[in-house]
Amino acid sequence: MSAWLTTSQVAEIFAEEMAGANGDVREAFHDDSHLFVRGVLRPTIEVAPHDKLQGGVALCATDADIFVHPYVFRIVCTNGAIMATATQTVHISRDNWEDRSDYESELETTIRTAVRSCCMPEAFVVAADQMRSARHGTADMAIMIATFMGSHRGAQWAHMMGEILRRYDRGSDRSSYGLMNAITSVARDTRDPQTKWRLEELGGSVPAMLRQPAGKPRPGRSVVKSLVEVG
Repeated sequence: MSAWLTTSQVAEIFAEEMAGANGDVREAFHDDSHLFVRGVLRPTIEVAPHDKLQGGVALCATDADIFVHPYVFRIVCTNGAIMATATQTVHISRDNWEDRSDYESELETTIRTAVRSCCMPEAFVVAADQMRSARHGTADMAIMIATFMGSHRGAQWAHMMGEILRRYDRGSDRSSYGLMNAITSVARDTRDPQTKWRLEELGGSVPAMLRQPAGKPRPGRSVVKSLVEVG
């Protein structure tokens, strides 16, 4: 099996690229086998009065895979969303790399190119436009919850989804944007780095689930409750 860059090496590459893009590394967790890191860029886009976003990059690395995604940071509430379905997303799998003398050099170049792609203005503009659209529509919550709980089973995730729904109900924003912010607020308050990452991915996926104009009734609580209890 080919050598694989350590999480510390990947973290150094990420920090160098963010500095080169005039950005900042805001949050990082890494040990011998896992790295979760996010960086933000300086420009901001306003999606609503007094509600500005910063673009950036989120990177996750293990001893088998590296994922690089565009990242959006909502300044007013310090919530972050990972745009895992963006065209700039890159997945680097260890299984796809062959043994060769320039292995580490090519892998480093691939990581740097992926980070730079996510730093391009186009990635941020597209993500911001999706969030603007999310302010005027609602997500199909039943589909979102069913999809999430189908791959995240157990009492922990059922509790997490219940907390998301409670925060959404307490808020005044009934749009898809409000749901996304309820999810990312739970992520912000979550200490486990892997759980936080998954919740930020879920939040970033909400704009793609737009189904109906804002203001239409949300799913009945009995439907939501039954889906949550699947976990």
